[in-house]
Amino acid sequence: MTNKDVHDAADTFLKALDAAPTGAGTVLKDQASKDWMETSVLRALAKVDAAAYHCSTVAHLVESAHEKAKTLAGPVEYPSISKLIPTKMTVAGTFSVQEIAFETDAFLAAARASIDFGGTVLALHLGMNRRTSISKVLDFLKKAPKPPFAFLLAWAPWIESLKAYRDECVHYRALRTQTGYKAVRRKGALAMAILPFVIPQEIGEDHPDTRAERYGMYRDDEDLPEGLNKRECWGEVTMGDGSTQVREHSISYSPATGYIRVEEFCAQYLDKLREFLVHVFEEALTAKFTLQRPK
Repeated sequence: MTNKDVHDAADTFLKALDAAPTGAGTVLKDQASKDWMETSVLRALAKVDAAAYHCSTVAHLVESAHEKAKTLAGPVEYPSISKLIPTKMTVAGTFSVQEIAFETDAFLAAARASIDFGGTVLALHLGMNRRTSISKVLDFLKKAPKPPFAFLLAWAPWIESLKAYRDECVHYRALRTQTGYKAVRRKGALAMAILPFVIPQEIGEDHPDTRAERYGMYRDDEDLPEGLNKRECWGEVTMGDGSTQVREHSISYSPATGYIRVEEFCAQYLDKLREFLVHVFEEALTAKFTLQRPK
């Protein structure tokens, strides 16, 4: 889905809202009730647009960080003056990418707000206050034997997962903000790899976040940054004179189990957010603006 799909679903809902009568027997008691219903829809759209913007910016910043890493790695050439012929040379480094963490925080905040505004559309149909959070709507529905808008219960695990991630990152902790590169020349073969910026797929228990942990102090050079796996391979050929040549050499880094590239994390949540809002607008239409009560 795209943001256009969300806007199209919202437009269909708003047209029905415009045509709906006000008065007793509906959730639209007067024009003010209509206005607040419309406001909730428009605010949900504004926040999903904001989430899409921050998601796109994260992807752009990741691409820029990779280009910077390639530049910093530069050509890996052996020293021109040396008594001995080197067989291996390695360059590596890390640098801060705080701007990616900032945009990820903003993405999480916008996505969470969009969910709440979408939930408000349902809250108003349930006779709740227009500032009722999606969590309170879910609590209300979970207690009902035959809840209206029961579809929302299937979304509860995803909503709670995003809420927990948003709360931790925005209020309680900061994402680690380093990426980097490694380049190795083994005889004549050059291999270079970029360290992807990965984050946990789900927020777990908080731990101390010290300088030593962040920057690898007191850590062996071969230790991997948190959340990454490394793969390195090469092939050598022994010549007739006993010398060897490296025919192939490659290095790559990938997310470890439980981790995900930050740009993929945002893209996946954005896709689900769009699907959620379209579902909300379509299901709300079936209520025809009548007050919904648990049976």
